[in-house]
Amino acid sequence: MKRLPLIAGLLLIVSLSGCVKYRVSLSNGDSFTVLGKPKLDKENGVYRYKAGGKEQVISASRVNSIVPDSDKPENKFQSSGR
Repeated sequence: MKRLPLIAGLLLIVSLSGCVKYRVSLSNGDSFTVLGKPKLDKENGVYRYKAGGKEQVISASRVNSIVPDSDKPENKFQSSGR
């Protein structure tokens, strides 16, 4: 019985490790972040993703890129070392 909590904990860790954030950039310059990689539905020409617990779709022609989102803020300024 001592194994049950261990197994449950491992299953939780494995299931959560698949939740990678992705940054979706659109052709109009907008972008948004989603949990899990959007899947291309070639038959209908749309990307499908979940947001707010509901499945959403966006036309593939509006999507410029889908890349993993870093949790680290971008450092646009370089230190001059002074």
